[in-house]
Amino acid sequence: MKAITRMELSRAFRNKYFYFAITIGIGITLWHYFRYSYILAESIYKVYKGTMVATYLEKVNYGVPAVEAWIGTRSIGYNIYFFIMPLLCAIPYGISLCIDKKSGYINNITTRVDKKKYYKAKLLAVFLSGGAVVVIPLIFNLLLCMCTLPIMFPIASSMLFPVSTVSVFGDLFYSHTFLYILIYLLFDFIFFGLLNCLCIVMTYFEDNRFAVVLSPFIIYFAVHVFCSWGLGKSDYSPMVYTFFPKFHTQNAGIILAQILILLVLALLTIRGSKHDTI
Repeated sequence: MKAITRMELSRAFRNKYFYFAITIGIGITLWHYFRYSYILAESIYKVYKGTMVATYLEKVNYGVPAVEAWIGTRSIGYNIYFFIMPLLCAIPYGISLCIDKKSGYINNITTRVDKKKYYKAKLLAVFLSGGAVVVIPLIFNLLLCMCTLPIMFPIASSMLFPVSTVSVFGDLFYSHTFLYILIYLLFDFIFFGLLNCLCIVMTYFEDNRFAVVLSPFIIYFAVHVFCSWGLGKSDYSPMVYTFFPKFHTQNAGIILAQILILLVLALLTIRGSKHDTI
């Protein structure tokens, strides 16, 4: 099991498509940085130097921490980032099972390794690669903001932050900021990792690689349309609550139910692997 898992993880993380997806994700966060964070940092620097009227003085007095300019807590750029993310997550390794079947590679592997172990390793690699694609650019953007903005803790009374008392772990954001960020990243890692596992599910029904790689994005966007326009509850949409400040406590049950469905579908691929025809 260790050997096949190591091999699948190597295939998932050491390929040009993984680097491509990470590059696109970092590109979006760089756009956000120069569109908002850099301008804010430059203005604050000028205020400190006395070469600019204290337009941002209030923010400086309250302390503009790096997290205030981070894409994970700012509305600028996050909508583009989380809109395209299901597709970026699927690009590196989502269609690997489909390719393995078409090339006959799976036949060679399953003669030496139990098919169930192969599917477990495949599912783990797809899950981890999907989670990594969403989290790495967010961490990059946060570190970039920390290099150019004061590392201070946010103050709730400043009203500068989208995190409120109705947000999940809203109080934690102001008392233990970096623990909040860790939970934020872990949540998005798990969600998009499980969403990426839909590629494995789709491979049972479709052998077209384009349909397989697009399936997480299509389902993700369809749920967004249904929640936003059908139900009139945009907060139920994964395109909204993956931006963690908009994950409201009152919607936790609905959101956790969606994640549970993704988890069950992912685990069913392992159970159904013995019935899968190669």
